[in-house]
Amino acid sequence: MSDWLDIDRAEAAANWIQDSRFTPVLMLVGYVIGGLVAVPVTLMIVATVAVFGPWTGAVYALVGAEMAALAAFGVGHAIGRDIVSRIAGSRVNRLSRKLSERGVLTITTLRVVPVAPFTVINIIAGISDIRLRDFAIGSFIGMLPGVMAISLLADRIIASLKNPSTTSIIVLVAVIALVVVSLAGLRYWINRKRDDKNA
Repeated sequence: MSDWLDIDRAEAAANWIQDSRFTPVLMLVGYVIGGLVAVPVTLMIVATVAVFGPWTGAVYALVGAEMAALAAFGVGHAIGRDIVSRIAGSRVNRLSRKLSERGVLTITTLRVVPVAPFTVINIIAGISDIRLRDFAIGSFIGMLPGVMAISLLADRIIASLKNPSTTSIIVLVAVIALVVVSLAGLRYWINRKRDDKNA
């Protein structure tokens, strides 16, 4: 167990994975599979950043999360509302109706302020009447700030573990504060937009 917790070994493993030309493809396939079996998307983003760094990792993470969302959407669409409702209950029908009401804005809101796990939202969206285009656009817009925030935060945490200096800790705290304030502001803006639509 201690071997897995050793920072040098973890970094060496990440470098070995990064050097493989098949890694990007395998990473994206991993996102799709992980998204279908309900692996937390945050965990997948952190793993991607650990391998590729914050910027390249964020790009791969965003593309992978989008592919995972579309795959689960397709599964929901293929299974159909009756089967999903039978498994998950009648509340699914109410949520699916809400998803189709305002298209892009609804999906964007659910990505920023999730009310259900990533995979569940994707599958329920697939059985709703929302258009695939609206789902894809809303997912991309809604996931972008979260992916960037998690990527920067994960990178700073990894840097602090590798080099626990006063500077790295200060930068980590600053990044945490920036992420919290930015996401809070974004959620406030989206809620205002939603309230204006309802007015």
